[in-house]
Amino acid sequence: VNGKEITVKVLEISSAKSSVTCDPPVLSAGTPLLCTITAQDAQGNVVSDASIAPMFKVTAMNQGELVSEVSSVRVLPTGVFQFTAAPIRSGPITLQVAYLSTTVSGPGGTA
Repeated sequence: VNGKEITVKVLEISSAKSSVTCDPPVLSAGTPLLCTITAQDAQGNVVSDASIAPMFKVTAMNQGELVSEVSSVRVLPTGVFQFTAAPIRSGPITLQVAYLSTTVSGPGGTA
């Protein structure tokens, strides 16, 4: 920008140390499922910088169909990230949460 060099530092997240949990484990179709992302680096330190929330991409599948009702990922004051997904039919929900090139997967629950 105008001849000045800009350095971008990416916060690294460890998929092995990070987790995704969702509640409740059983719900009615159309009811939002609340999911929490606990992001940690390779040393086990919590990564909770609000600026990285848009770098998470959440994909939710319900009985083989993409769930379109997935909220944006937001950071909470406790240092974890949250999003909601509303299943469209009964059956298991499969979630995939990606951060840049790191992916953390987990079961979402059953509608």
